[in-house]
Amino acid sequence: MTDMTDIRTQFKQTLFDIRACGILVNENKLLVSHEADGSQTLTGGAVKISETTEQTVKREFLEETGLDVSIGSLTAIIENFFTLNNQPYQ
Repeated sequence: MTDMTDIRTQFKQTLFDIRACGILVNENKLLVSHEADGSQTLTGGAVKISETTEQTVKREFLEETGLDVSIGSLTAIIENFFTLNNQPYQ
């Protein structure tokens, strides 16, 4: 990959980005990431230009957990609309 820029942009006042994450279950336990604000998320992060969803999930798991994971099937697509720091976000 030559361009490792996150897919993030702004349209008028709305921020937009694409995130991919993975579901890892081991011994009936779900792996979650604990964020600085106290929230929990599935392990993952921003998709980069020219990167597939599978590549994103593998890279993020390696960066965040040190695990070299294999990817199964797509489980869900989730679209979120919310406000962050008084700015619309999708």
